[in-house]
Amino acid sequence: TDRSRDYFRRINQAADRTTRLVENLLFLARSDNGVLVANRHETDIAELIQGAVDEVGASFTSHPTVDYHFEVQTLHLDGELMHRALCNLISNAYRHTPESGMVTISVSQTAICVQDNGCGIPETHLPHVQERFYRVDASRSRKAGGTGLGLSIVQSIAAAHGGDVTITSIEGAGTT
Repeated sequence: TDRSRDYFRRINQAADRTTRLVENLLFLARSDNGVLVANRHETDIAELIQGAVDEVGASFTSHPTVDYHFEVQTLHLDGELMHRALCNLISNAYRHTPESGMVTISVSQTAICVQDNGCGIPETHLPHVQERFYRVDASRSRKAGGTGLGLSIVQSIAAAHGGDVTITSIEGAGTT
């Protein structure tokens, strides 16, 4: 029946959310134990970025316009890990930017930057957004499906590459 199909759909969605949560926690546990190693190789930046944009875009019924600025064509990095980090960053940008907004992805020799012109993050929350399970607005994030692990994962991936994550934001103007 339609009612049964709806129940099975909800059960399946709950199982998917639980699976993602467990996978993210395992990822962070491996990172904490020093098991996370970046297996670097020359990676085509346009292909890497487009793959992440396509994957994230498939999860949203509508999303902002994406603009690209690449100073380099390849970087020496772990493409699989960086894909995961980019998906987290792009997903955050999509989630907090209106459909009429803009997400800009820039790549230089030393940085990958995802910038949006969405709602921004209040200054008091910026020092905490990379903490595990931290959500700026718990009720909004719960509705949007966030667990508060994404930026912790991004930080772990950056650290595995010898880098760091810097977040700047202006409330009402966007986040980089």
